[in-house]
Amino acid sequence: MAAAKSRQDLAVEAVSDAFDADVVSYFGNIRYPLDERLIFWGRNRRKRKNVLLFLQTLGGDPHAAYRIARYFQRRYKTTSAGAGNPKEGSFIAFVPADCKSAGTLLILGADRHFFMPTVELGPIDVQLRKPEEVGERTSGLTPIQAMNFLAAESGSLFEKHFKDLRFSEDLTFSTKMAAEIATTMTIGLLAPLYQQIDPIRLAEVQRQVRIISEYADRIAKSNLKTNALERLLSRYPSHDFVIDRVEVEELFEKIEEPTPELIELYYSYETWADYYEKQGQPYCFWLNEQPPEPSTPPPSKPSEEAPSTAPSSS
Repeated sequence: MAAAKSRQDLAVEAVSDAFDADVVSYFGNIRYPLDERLIFWGRNRRKRKNVLLFLQTLGGDPHAAYRIARYFQRRYKTTSAGAGNPKEGSFIAFVPADCKSAGTLLILGADRHFFMPTVELGPIDVQLRKPEEVGERTSGLTPIQAMNFLAAESGSLFEKHFKDLRFSEDLTFSTKMAAEIATTMTIGLLAPLYQQIDPIRLAEVQRQVRIISEYADRIAKSNLKTNALERLLSRYPSHDFVIDRVEVEELFEKIEEPTPELIELYYSYETWADYYEKQGQPYCFWLNEQPPEPSTPPPSKPSEEAPSTAPSSS
C-alpha cells in the first residue's frame, strides 16, 4: 500500500497542477555553488511548460541570482527569441516574505509575480566586505553617497562663506577677494574628508554597481515599470530599506494575488522557509516529481490502397 502523501507533497502537487509548472524552492542565502547545483538538477529533468520559484531570502551573490534567472528564462523560453521563436512558457515568482538584494534581482527575471501582504523586497545595491573588519559588509552605495554629499556640501559652504564675506556690513572685501577666501576656507574644511576616500576602492564600487545594473537590465524584460530599475539600484538610502507590499505596486506593472494553492504551499513550508533563511546552508530543491514521459504513439498502419510494390512497366 502506498504511503499517504504529506501536507507539503499535496500542496506542491496542487500548485504544479494549477500552474502547469515545475516548483522550485529557494530559502536562504543565494550563493555559489548552489546556483550551479540547482541548474544541474534542472537540466537532467523532464520539464513542464512553466517554472514557479518559491523564494524567501535575505540576499546573497548577484552573480548566482543572475545565473538562476537566466537559466529559467532560457530553459522555459519565457521571452521571445525573435521571429519564428515565440515565447512558450512563464517564469513565475512567488514571494511571501523577505526577498532582499540578490533576491530582488532574481525575481526581476520573472514575468509573473505573486506577493503575499507580508512581502518585503530590498534595494539591489552591492554589498562589499569592510577591509578593516572581519565578516562585516557595507553597502556599495556608501562611498558614492559620500561623494555626492561632499559635492553638495562644497557648493553650500562656498556660497555661505562668499556671502558672509562679500555682503558683511563690517567687511569691505571685493568680489574677487571674497571668492578667493571662500574657496580657501571650503578647501581647508573638506580636504581632510576627501583624503579619506580611496580612489581605487571607489572604482571597485563603481564597477560592482555597473555589473549589477547590467545584470538587471538583461533579465528584467516584461513586468517592471519605467524607471523602477534605476530606483532599485540607487534611489533608496540604505541596503536595509524595507520595500513593502504597497510600494512594490509602484515598481511592477502587474502584481497577482496568491491563489489558495500558493497560500497553502507557503503555510506548509513556512517553518522551513523561516529556518533556512537564517542558516548558513540554504534549502533549494525542485519540489515536485518530473512529469511522466510522453507516451509513444503506435506506428501508423500502411494504407491499404497503396501498392506494396511498384507497378510493372510491362
